[in-house]
Amino acid sequence: MKTMAKRIVALCMVFVTLFGTVALTASAATTYANDLPTVYLVGAIERVYNQDGKQVWPVTKSITNILLDNSSELLSAFGSGLMASDWSIYGDALVKAMTKYYDEGTLDNSGNPKYGTSIKKYGAPQVKKSDYGLNDYIFHYDPRLDPWETSYDLALYINSVLKATGKTKVNLIGRCMGACFVSAYLCRYGVSKVDSVIYLASAAMGSTVCGELFSGKLEFDSESIKSYASEYMGDDEISELLSGIVNVTYSLNMLGMGTKFTSDIFEELSVKSFPELLLSTYATLPSYWAMVGTEHYEEAKKFVFGGREKEYAELIKKIDNYHNKVKVPLESKLKQMKDAGLKISVIAKYNVPFIPLLESRSVQGDGKINLSDISFGATGAEFGKTLSIQYLNAAKKKGTTDYISKDYIVDASTCLFPDSTWFIRDIEHGEVPKMLNYLMLHILRSAKQPTVKSFKLYPQFTYYDREQLKLVPVTEPIPETSADSTQEGGLEGFVNLFAAIIKIFKNIISILSK
Repeated sequence: MKTMAKRIVALCMVFVTLFGTVALTASAATTYANDLPTVYLVGAIERVYNQDGKQVWPVTKSITNILLDNSSELLSAFGSGLMASDWSIYGDALVKAMTKYYDEGTLDNSGNPKYGTSIKKYGAPQVKKSDYGLNDYIFHYDPRLDPWETSYDLALYINSVLKATGKTKVNLIGRCMGACFVSAYLCRYGVSKVDSVIYLASAAMGSTVCGELFSGKLEFDSESIKSYASEYMGDDEISELLSGIVNVTYSLNMLGMGTKFTSDIFEELSVKSFPELLLSTYATLPSYWAMVGTEHYEEAKKFVFGGREKEYAELIKKIDNYHNKVKVPLESKLKQMKDAGLKISVIAKYNVPFIPLLESRSVQGDGKINLSDISFGATGAEFGKTLSIQYLNAAKKKGTTDYISKDYIVDASTCLFPDSTWFIRDIEHGEVPKMLNYLMLHILRSAKQPTVKSFKLYPQFTYYDREQLKLVPVTEPIPETSADSTQEGGLEGFVNLFAAIIKIFKNIISILSK
């Protein structure tokens, strides 16, 4: 009897779950007036192939394995650099090792593909007349190329979608790097064929990770290395052993000497080898320059191209064009577009830690992009902290407390679009749970510009409940800030490259400290 009862309960739960999902989907399909096709630009996940069909981007071999394959050369170069007090010897060996694997997938000095590499061609958009989903029309773009140039292809694709559907307008979703391509299209072609735009975990205003790494802004203090060792290293045996060595050394207050040694190495490498390493991996890709924010842009160009401006003149011209025509005027242009009738919504994420080795690792954000950039201007407390009493009192005087999250981490009143910007806590940059898709469906099917008060299920501030698999309103402060950050998409290789380099440095430190 007990077994039969359990089966009946389980069956009921299945029906409830199915009914709830169908009801929610049906509600999204019938409640809202707009039924337009959505063109979705995801993050930098597209694969690139050479003329023989071999994948050349992202590089299929892990950074760790690349370095292991070249360990004898690197160790020899490190020893030579140590003996000669010239770390460029080691840096040159590191660049040589990386270039062997990255060369075919990276671009030339003008920011164009080498060796005929490209993404696969896709057929014409499917014919569909109603009930459009989020994934019906995904624009596949080469994640290495200039967003401004690629916007021409996006315009052609939008025209083909309109032809296939018989509609006069589309919706656009730009996620992460995809938001840069959406922004380029809007700035170049206007909004005559676009009804609604969603910026999802957008890098349109810049990625903190890209900006700081392209600027050489890494810090090797003992606290950040300890945090990196304990939170961000893999779970293999070598990583566990190294993490233990670093933490034990830290507890004995000896790590300062080791990190000073590492800092000295990096300072010398940053003059030549580190920029060369960037140019051999990611810095010839205009799409990654599109994710360098205005606060880092000029410094990053100087750091990467310093003394080689003529050699990379065409690439610099290309990235400057995007920066000046899209990145710099984007906020003012979006305001104008909204005034002209374009519906604009923003979905930002927060409360996820950044790599501890970044200079601005304490900022609030989603682990890849700081809160201000991802939300077009929101104010956030430092990671692990809340907004100060003074700040909250000032907000009360201004009458903007309704825009402050109940966990006292975010103030949305300073956003470009404070009434149409949603904040999701505790999901990292690359994570898109189904409930987030439901929110986007509600937004896109709204006849008018939706606001954070339009949907009872989706207020301005929510957090992702992983047990219930739903977005839950933020109603109270959290005792402490803690979230796991993982890497995804095009930034994964970018971050892991430098993470692997830091692991080498820490291996060296552990050897020298014995």
